[in-house]
Amino acid sequence: MSRRRSWGRTSPVGFIGVAAWFVLVCGLLFLAGCGGTTTTSTVAPITPTTAAPVPGEGIMGREITASEDTPFEVARAFSEQQPVVVLFYVAGGSDDQPVRDALSRIAARYPDIAFALYDYKLPEAYGDLAVALAVDYTPYTVFIGADGIVAHTVTGFADEAVLQQFVENLQQGT
Repeated sequence: MSRRRSWGRTSPVGFIGVAAWFVLVCGLLFLAGCGGTTTTSTVAPITPTTAAPVPGEGIMGREITASEDTPFEVARAFSEQQPVVVLFYVAGGSDDQPVRDALSRIAARYPDIAFALYDYKLPEAYGDLAVALAVDYTPYTVFIGADGIVAHTVTGFADEAVLQQFVENLQQGT
């Protein structure tokens, strides 16, 4: 009697063997398709067409200069080479109000630093500063050194101790 194999029934070992063979063949076909020659191409860097910073890209280290649309108090501070702290807030905002209150208290202790606090909903008050400083979220605090270079930025809530340290660093020129 000869043993005849029935194709209707397979043992678990036979199924695993077929599955392993299938995976091996698919893997080899995939690897064969991934080979070939390597092509390199050069892409020219993109140069921004405007001088205004893009929100979210960060402005630390950038020099900020006054224009005819810059608010008087900030333009004066720049011309006198005085450090400036600029806050953009939304009146009554849950994070905005504590930051505004903290900066108001800190400002009283630093007469040699200009503080400019602007309600973001009143653009006529801050002119071109929101664009120049890339404001995209409030509260937004910018610490600008006497040289006009942005030293620090804070987006969102920061407690008084953190803000105080940034102001202290600004006064020391760090």
